[in-house]
Formats: sequence, structure tokens, C-alpha cells
Amino acid sequence: MKPPQLLIIVVVVLFYSLYTASVPQALFSDSAWGMLTAKSMNEQAPFNHYIEPLSTDISKDAMVFQTWWTPGQYLMPYLIQKSFPLTLGSTLLIITILSSIIGLLGLFKLYKSFGFSNFIIGLTLIVIVFQRSFSFPFSFYHGGEILLFSILPWLFYLMISNSTRLNWQKVLAFSMLCIVGFTFKSSMLVSMLAILFSMFVINVLKHSKPHSVSLPKLWQTVNSKPILINGIKLAAICTLTVVPLYLLFLSKGSNPTTLSKFSFEFMDILFPLSSPFNSAFSFDAIINKVLDVFSNSNIDQADRAIVYLPISVAVILVLRFILKSEFLSAKYKIVLFCTCFVFISFFTFFYAFNADISYEGRHFKILGILILPAVLQAGINSSRKLVPAGMYLLIILVSTYGILSFVNRKLYINENYTLNADKYFMEIADPEAFEHLMQIDQSKLNEEKLIYVFSPEIALQIKNSRYISSHALYQEPEYLASKEFHGSAGRIYLFVPKSFEIDHKLDAITSSFKQYGDWYKEYSTPN
Repeated sequence: MKPPQLLIIVVVVLFYSLYTASVPQALFSDSAWGMLTAKSMNEQAPFNHYIEPLSTDISKDAMVFQTWWTPGQYLMPYLIQKSFPLTLGSTLLIITILSSIIGLLGLFKLYKSFGFSNFIIGLTLIVIVFQRSFSFPFSFYHGGEILLFSILPWLFYLMISNSTRLNWQKVLAFSMLCIVGFTFKSSMLVSMLAILFSMFVINVLKHSKPHSVSLPKLWQTVNSKPILINGIKLAAICTLTVVPLYLLFLSKGSNPTTLSKFSFEFMDILFPLSSPFNSAFSFDAIINKVLDVFSNSNIDQADRAIVYLPISVAVILVLRFILKSEFLSAKYKIVLFCTCFVFISFFTFFYAFNADISYEGRHFKILGILILPAVLQAGINSSRKLVPAGMYLLIILVSTYGILSFVNRKLYINENYTLNADKYFMEIADPEAFEHLMQIDQSKLNEEKLIYVFSPEIALQIKNSRYISSHALYQEPEYLASKEFHGSAGRIYLFVPKSFEIDHKLDAITSSFKQYGDWYKEYSTPN
């Protein structure tokens, strides 16, 4: 990497860090659920259990094992706060900065092992740090996303850089690191499968006579014994990782991969197929922004599929070009294609079965990371005059969008969210209403009361009262009405936006408390 490139990377990361020190991160609601688990553990709940009122009798509490979100995202800040006198906001910033730097160092090592030049590696890292996906954790702490970024490049580097030497020490080390990665984010298992599949294919080609990526009559030329031994070791990694995770965690409750009824739509395949470019250049975020601007109503999936179709075709053409390229290493091609195959197949399957997984490029971040240096190298070194200029123009555009989106998010958070005593922002537009909630929590400590809040990051601030935390801001009235709370728990305070009256969410929530009738409404402000 050339010194000017390193300087640009340092300046951009420093800019994100200093801006975030001035305007702290907002806590993403998904991560806040994990933080609530840590809060319950502080209140003597067992490991990875959170406390909530029992729906059949809200005067009593139940302890629920958390399986929807893995524990690493809250354990890291929890352990840091146990060791140092820091606010949660300061802890989240430290984790974000360190994870970003460690991840970038891992990418440098990974790209180097693939044989890319220092210039291409530096340019790739510059494009990555300017990306919206890289700066987003400095605006919204998303827990597992940034933590996984810190470890995933190193896992690929550990196993792929010297894939021919697979001793049992390396098997155990990789298995343990995968378990750690899983605690950060459960999608680590998909990356693990991609790495193992890549290693298997590399090993097959190594012990066959034709030393190329093409596979004509491959199985007729294979030396099967070393492949079998290597396959057993790879299977051991999978078993040592998946079995304990299933027995100790996944089997204890539902998670985002829980399957529902099969219902295939074109977006189920087109979004994963287009994801290498979506995550490499933030195309999905740009597309969503454009659709929000030019559409007066929600756009259905069929219309979105039309938008993602040409991107999917472009990805196929670029992958075909990479496969035929003589300037890219065979190992890089295998890792890229195996990882794309595993991720696209996995997410297409679970999308088709309506698993609770969103159409977001962040799930496919590793695909963008892998394909980006090859795309930049091909574009910049192209012999066609307009292609290098077009590539540099694309870099400028997506980098400008990344910086502007970061600044705009920070301005929006500062103006529309509420900063609490723990120095992180919450999605509440009304500081006075939040102060009123804190007064309710701190007053009449002997009074039997229950506070219902519409998002978990708000519940984190309730110190003295029992509470029900929901995701009501993102849930439909029909779903909220289907929830039932029986029994009596004294006075119930509903802390919800006034907009819930307009969209009938308030009626749905009040109707779910079966032993309560008339409700008194109080508005601290018009919001």
C-alpha cells in the first residue's frame, strides 16, 4: 500500500471516529435486545436470559433464553463496562473503532495472500472505508455486523493462505474462532461453510492432474486418498462447530432462519445474485433511496425485481470475466466463486421459505469485499480508453455518496433522536417525553406499575420499574393485536408515539391487555 493511500484511510477513519465522539451513535434496536439481555443478567438472570412479564400473568416474570440474537454483540460492551468506568455510548465507539481497524488489517493480509498489488489493495481499502456500509456502524451500533467484520477477513486468511497444511491444531483453532464469530453474528456459519467449501475445492484441484480452475474430467484424474483425509478434517471442523452451537444455543428457541411456508418470488434469487455489487458499491442503499424519492407508495417486490435484474446480469458477466482472467490467481477465483455459491444458495433458500431475514446488502458484505479488488483491477487496467475513466468516476460517486450519507445520518440523529445519560441516541423525537418517562420510573418506587415501551433501547433506561419492551415501531397493528397479556400488574403506562393513534397501533396495544378497560391519554408534547 502506498503512503498516500494509507494516509487517506487513516484520515477517513479518524473523521468518522471524531465525529462520532461529538455526535454519539444511536443504538440499533436489534442490538438493544441483546443489551436488554445483559441488563437482565445484571439483575441476576442466568447467562443469556432476559426477564420479561409472563404473558399469561403479567404480575409475574419469566426468564427467556435469547436465541434470536447471539450473545457476543452485548457481551463485548458488557465486559468492557464491567472492567472500566465507561458509559455505554463510549464503549460502543471504542468497539466500533477497534473492530474497523482490525478488519481493515485483516483485509490487507487477505488481499495480499491473493496476489493483488499494493496499489490495488490500497485503492480497494480506500473504496471500502468511504462506503456507506463501513461508516454505518459509526452512526448506528449494529453489534454483530461490526464485530464480525473484525474477525471474518482473518478467518479467510488463516484457512485460505495456507490451505494445503491442515493439521489438527489448525482444525481446532478454526473451529473455536468460528464459535466466537457465531457469538458475534449467527451468519458466521454461512461464511464458515464458504471457507470449508473453498478449501475442499482447492484441495481437489491440487490433487488432480489438470492444474487449472476448469474441471474437465476432473474426477478421473483425482488422487482420492489425500482428498479423503482432507475432507474428514473439514467435516470435523463443521461437526466441532455446528453440533455444540445447535445443542447449546440454536435448539433452545426460534431464530431468523426459522422456516415458514414456501413462497418463491423473483427477488428471492435476484437480490442474493446482485449482492456482490450491492455490497461492494452500496447499490442497494442507493436504489432504496432513489425509490423512496420517486415513489409515493410502497413498491412491491415484483417492481424491485425489475431494478435488480440488470445488476444480477452484470454480476454474472463480471464473474465470467474473472473466471477467464489470466491475471488473477486460481486460489482467489475458487474462494470468490465458492463463497458466492454458498451465500447465494443459502439466502435464496431461506428467502423462498419466508425466513425472517431482510433484503439488505449487509448480509452479503463478504461478497462485496471479495469481488471488489478484481473489479477495480479489471476496470483500471482495461485497454479500452473509457473504462478506466468510468471506473474512477464510479469510485468518486460511491465514495461521495458514502461520506454524504454519513454526515446526513449524523445530522438527522442529532436533530431527531434523544441523547440519554448513557451517551447513546434513541429513536425518540421528544426529549421532554423521555424525561417524563424517567420521572415515572423514578417516582413512587413502592407502587405496583408496569411500563410498556415501543423500542428496546428505551427500555434500557428504565432502572426501577418492570417493563414490557416491544418492536411496535416496526410491527403491523394486526400483529400487535394478536399479542395477549393476561392478569393485572397495577398501573400500566404506555410510552408510545402519538402517531400510533393514527395508524391504529395504540388501539391494538391497549386491546392486548385483557384485564384493562379504559385508558387515560396524556401528551407531554405534540409529538
